[in-house]
Amino acid sequence: MPFGLAAAGLVGSEKCFREVRRGSLRFIGCLIVRVKSMKQYRATFVKGFDFNGRASRKEYWIFTGVNTCISLLVAAFDVYIGWSSFEYYIGAFSTVLGLILLIPSFAVTIRRFHDFNCCGWWWLTFLMPVVGLLLQIIFMSVKGDSGRNIYGEDPIAQMY
Repeated sequence: MPFGLAAAGLVGSEKCFREVRRGSLRFIGCLIVRVKSMKQYRATFVKGFDFNGRASRKEYWIFTGVNTCISLLVAAFDVYIGWSSFEYYIGAFSTVLGLILLIPSFAVTIRRFHDFNCCGWWWLTFLMPVVGLLLQIIFMSVKGDSGRNIYGEDPIAQMY
């Protein structure tokens, strides 16, 4: 096992190291992310301007989770290089990343609402302070409709 990985605490066992060497896992910052999840993230990002159709819970949460991790790393980089404004708590790179991820995040959220047969305009409920966050967690965790609905085919059925 390489000393750097063990010293950093990123690899906890020999089995994990074998998986890293085989290529089934990749390191991103201090996180271990499955390659399959990154492929799904990339596919969701490519569909970033597609507001039609449906998105599964897994697609939504992988996209949101990876975006959160990337945002935290970029914000930390902004603070490290001194480009972060403590008045507004946002840096130059964070602003650019936010603008890049804005439309794809709206698109996957709207497609997620379509999955359980709701209009995409429901995303406006997320703008309510405190309650909006709770509604987001609840709405985005709801199981989608099985089979076809008015917004298209079941995304889980399309994966198999």
